[in-house]
Amino acid sequence: MKTLENIMAYIFVSIYLCVIYLWGREILSLFLKKDYEILFLAFIVSGIVVMIFGYWVKLRLASSQLDAKEEIELIKIKIISKEKITLRERLGLFLYEDNVKICNRIGIILISIGAIIYILKNIL
Repeated sequence: MKTLENIMAYIFVSIYLCVIYLWGREILSLFLKKDYEILFLAFIVSGIVVMIFGYWVKLRLASSQLDAKEEIELIKIKIISKEKITLRERLGLFLYEDNVKICNRIGIILISIGAIIYILKNIL
């Protein structure tokens, strides 16, 4: 059963990597076309979407069953006792503890890049 969970985690991560690749390819094509009006909007919208996604995941985890919260506590106990944890458990702990913080940082960086592009293109 653990092998199936690890395979599902790898599939989940690979889907996210594909989405990031497609987003990066579109951003790069906008940059090479020198279409800065759409480029700065793309960065700002992407930043807002990433921030909303972080809070959405946190709300989904907070409204989940108590079993999920008990499982997170068991994972923390495993880490303290230096037991080996699976990839799925690592991802679950990551999503539960640090997702909003990391998504907010990424979102602010994307919004800042969009603002810098707007300032450089339209104001300067």
